[in-house]
Amino acid sequence: MAGHTALAPAAPTRVRRPNGPLLRWFASYGSFTVPQAAAPIAFSLIALPLTGDAASGAAMMLAMTLAQVLGAVPITRFGRRFSPIPLLRVLIGLRTLALVGIALLAGLGAPFPLVVAGAALAGLVNGAAYGNLRAVLNHLVPAGRLPRALGIAATLNEVVFVSSPVLAAALGSFSPQAAAWAMVVLGWARCCCCRGSRLPPLRARSSVAAGCA
Repeated sequence: MAGHTALAPAAPTRVRRPNGPLLRWFASYGSFTVPQAAAPIAFSLIALPLTGDAASGAAMMLAMTLAQVLGAVPITRFGRRFSPIPLLRVLIGLRTLALVGIALLAGLGAPFPLVVAGAALAGLVNGAAYGNLRAVLNHLVPAGRLPRALGIAATLNEVVFVSSPVLAAALGSFSPQAAAWAMVVLGWARCCCCRGSRLPPLRARSSVAAGCA
């Protein structure tokens, strides 16, 4: 009709899908938290044949938690000079070696204090490793999409903390070492969020941010 302006059809809204590096970050984040989530059940199952009391597993949890608190700040400060992805791989590798030690010591029936020491070594790098893993996310998504990514990560964290104890209990019904080896395998959160090591060290990024302020 005359005098009426035809309205152009609305353009379809494009839905952004997570890219490959971000999906790999989510996978790494989920597997990274498996040892902490499964530890209360797994450590109790490990402690039972060694001490005769499943409650002794609380000593392993205490050692891991205290070591994590004590090691977070100094290891993070030391790692500020390195690129976060290679550092993250080293920290997770050290934690994996400690978990392997726990599984081997438990299988050999070693003295319980040695197993507790292994739990402390596993927890020593947890805080710094988590900080580096979280810092990588800032380079994978723009600031406007960061809250959504953090929401997905929080949901994934809840799923892991609910399912990991169930998995540890199921495997532990066959063998306490099976639960320990599950922590080793699933906890190897290989940081493959970015191929290569192009992220600058934390100290360099802090200097750039201060210069832009």
